[in-house]
Amino acid sequence: MVGDAGVAGDRDVAINGGQMARQALEAGLLDEIGIDLVPVLLGVGTKLIAEPALPPMQLEGPTLVVEGEGVTHLRYRVVR
Repeated sequence: MVGDAGVAGDRDVAINGGQMARQALEAGLLDEIGIDLVPVLLGVGTKLIAEPALPPMQLEGPTLVVEGEGVTHLRYRVVR
């Protein structure tokens, strides 16, 4: 989620994974990272945030855990 930055004001904005999420993380705009964990082994796949230009980041939490049928939703706060 991106907090009070720019056009969004004090509203929450959600960004899906990929290049946009990586760029927002590198710019220091992400307050939180959400992971929806589904127990399936694919064998191959795409990294959630591929090759960030930053050193490893610390995440705090999980701050929220919601268990559903076949999925667990996790939220972590980005430590700055």
